[in-house]
Amino acid sequence: PRVSTAQKAQEQEVDATQKVKELRQRLEECQGKLASQGEEMDDMRDTLGGLEGERDYYFQKLRQVEILCTTLQAQFDCEQAPQDPTLTPQKLVKDIQAILYAADDGQECAPSTQ
Repeated sequence: PRVSTAQKAQEQEVDATQKVKELRQRLEECQGKLASQGEEMDDMRDTLGGLEGERDYYFQKLRQVEILCTTLQAQFDCEQAPQDPTLTPQKLVKDIQAILYAADDGQECAPSTQ
């Protein structure tokens, strides 16, 4: 049995309609996935911003402790400079704690040197 030209055209039209329907469904799935991934990227950016802020905060604390230590080391190494009679281990610990526990209000925390 031969298939007529009209019947072939009808079958092709049904196939094309089915393919269009499948492609539209796939497009909707991809658009949903894209929206979901966009939200995930926004969350990751927020998390990254927070982590960078924490890194900078603790780096600044470390830098302040380093400056304190370098200053004290320079005072110890300089034979001509008078030694600070108030410098005790307790005072050094207190100065470091002042740096570590200072509020993050944008002001630098200057350790006491007297």
